Amino acid sequence: CDVPAAVMAVLATVVVEAVAAVAHPASTMAGAEAITVLVQLPAAVLVGLRKRRPLWLVAATFLGTVALLVLTLAGVAADRFPGDAVTVFVPVITPVAVYAAAAYPASPRRAVPMLAALFLVASRPWDPHPAVVTVAAVVVGLPAVLGLYVAARRRLIAELIERAEHAEREQAMLAERARADERARLAEEMHEVVTERVRQMLAGAERLPGEPARHMIDAGRQVLAELADLVAALRADLPGEQAAATVSSLEQLAEESAAVGLPVELVHDGDIGDLSPAVHRTVHRVVQESLTNVRKHAPGARTQVRVSRHGGRVRVVVRNSPPASRGGDAELAATGSGLGLRGLRHRVELVGGTVRAGREPDGGFAVDAVLPDFVPAPTGGGLA
Repeated sequence: CDVPAAVMAVLATVVVEAVAAVAHPASTMAGAEAITVLVQLPAAVLVGLRKRRPLWLVAATFLGTVALLVLTLAGVAADRFPGDAVTVFVPVITPVAVYAAAAYPASPRRAVPMLAALFLVASRPWDPHPAVVTVAAVVVGLPAVLGLYVAARRRLIAELIERAEHAEREQAMLAERARADERARLAEEMHEVVTERVRQMLAGAERLPGEPARHMIDAGRQVLAELADLVAALRADLPGEQAAATVSSLEQLAEESAAVGLPVELVHDGDIGDLSPAVHRTVHRVVQESLTNVRKHAPGARTQVRVSRHGGRVRVVVRNSPPASRGGDAELAATGSGLGLRGLRHRVELVGGTVRAGREPDGGFAVDAVLPDFVPAPTGGGLA
């Protein structure tokens, strides 16, 4: 409610009626000035709701108009409207009410009859006079035209902004698709060349005896597996494959955790299938790093992964109960650098998100990340 506007409308009504009382001191009834002001106060107070409830303001103005007309015909307010040719029987705030009904149309079908009735009373068809019609047109018609113009301009600006945002988003998607296609092409070529070279190295290492050769073979196989994962991640950026990439990658992480003795409950709320590639990769990395931490420090703990999307934001929460056994996986924990959560926070901040990680009251641990659902790909075309 616009209280200052309502107060100004009440003051304007009182001042105008006071000036009218001074201009026409004769009175046909005690308290006529107060009655004339009182019948206009409801409409003046409702000026504060002119944007949210314009029809309420128009209805109150119409009732005030009828009340003024009745008072004048009954002789109560004859001194306020002495019957000259330009008298208009409408409340002081009528132009504001008419403008609000036209500029903020909640229901045009109901506003039009009320505005027509206002003009009918203001133009005094029972006592036609050119000057009266002119004044009525100024008091009722001019604010209506101005309000319609403002409403049309507001709609036009909103439409232009919407078109510009749509065009910008479409342009970003086209550019992102082109970059994704290029990355996928480069990944395929890299996969073919590097895979062939590594396989040749493995073939040679298999003919060598001893422990160093076995370590070399294991490292080569790990390189091949990581290369395959990289190619799969790059291909997931393609529009046709991105739709199911997020859900399927999370399901794969849950299955991998279950295979090593860490059952994971996966819950997703909202449409998470069309996230932009940068966000998809970040969601994947948050879940991957969080599950790795659970395996390291709380093996056997009940773990839930919840991914939700609402209001242009994606929230990822990985929460685990207290560990089933103390000590964790010592061998796995020893492989960590201790920078996992720090690096994860940096990665989340790169896409404009935030992440919190810490102990829960029950002794468990939670990682809570909030990301935007759309982040344009970097213009440099680098791999994330």
